Amino acid sequence: MREVQNKNQKLHMPTKCSKKIGRHGLSIGFLNIRSLSNKIDQVQIMIDKENLDILFLNETWLKSHIEDSALVIPGYSLYRNDRKTKNGGGVAAYVKETLNVTLRHDLSTMNDVEQIWIETNVKLIGDVLIGTIYRPPNCGDEYYDAMLDTLDTMSSEGKE
Repeated sequence: MREVQNKNQKLHMPTKCSKKIGRHGLSIGFLNIRSLSNKIDQVQIMIDKENLDILFLNETWLKSHIEDSALVIPGYSLYRNDRKTKNGGGVAAYVKETLNVTLRHDLSTMNDVEQIWIETNVKLIGDVLIGTIYRPPNCGDEYYDAMLDTLDTMSSEGKE
């Protein structure tokens, strides 16, 4: 584990937090952030250091009253799906503004599952769906069924 420090905040990152996809590379990272709003500076440092195209975040703990303007990372667009009830949860994605992506609202809002799905085209691979799903602790069979419904819908599209 590496630590990115800024002021009194620490962000623990796995030693390898990103993956390149395709010959020319699409660099994707993932973090279970456990509250995004107080770690924006560290997230920006990590995105810069890892040269990420996309960063997916789980457990953002964001609510609708927190404006996107408080979460800006220059050069990146923010997509988010906040938990509607209770505290905790939520997912988000920072996507490099130079990437041509489509937020898949139809998948991201399916079945009340906390998830974000983005579609893009990767050279020599074609159209790909990339995303994250957050599974809350102690979720029941209904939640797993809803997650599987989303994955079934995606696989029927024939994309990578």
